[in-house]
Amino acid sequence: MNRRSFKKNGVKTGLMAALVGVLAGCGISTTGEQTMFVLGCVPERQELLEGVDWDNVRPIRINAIEGNFRPMVFHFIRGKAYTLEINNLDGSANNIWAPGFLKQGVALHSIQIGNGQPATGCVNGIRIKPKSKIRIKFVAANEGRYEVHNTAFPIIPGQISGGVYYVDPPRPVTPES
Repeated sequence: MNRRSFKKNGVKTGLMAALVGVLAGCGISTTGEQTMFVLGCVPERQELLEGVDWDNVRPIRINAIEGNFRPMVFHFIRGKAYTLEINNLDGSANNIWAPGFLKQGVALHSIQIGNGQPATGCVNGIRIKPKSKIRIKFVAANEGRYEVHNTAFPIIPGQISGGVYYVDPPRPVTPES
């Protein structure tokens, strides 16, 4: 083995060791608390879903085109019910990676992929097959700013956001003068 190939192999081995270290630490916090990658959905938010007439919730339509979500920025009002319909117009899969939003920002009612049965549960993200549609039903729960990424590799630092979702406080009702 010559010196040049030895150096290349050493660099590759070092990079792989660093990657394994990063991956191993994903679900671990130095404070002893779970991270958003392993946290479940908060069960006490289920009362927000009670009494919602989902048939009367007008859907918000989003298109995935060339790997981008359009529109990219949304403001949701805390306590209000929403249905997002995301249509993947691309010939390849798109991903919604949004553990902060899906687990902490909303009380998730269901996710429906295509014409399948709506599924319930707690997820970090959703893969959208080419030329297909999904529906996400939720009630906005916790105020904040949540980034949404279109990625299959969510732990790579410096990723560009695929969208930003805000959960805002309810607007105050002002009396008419």
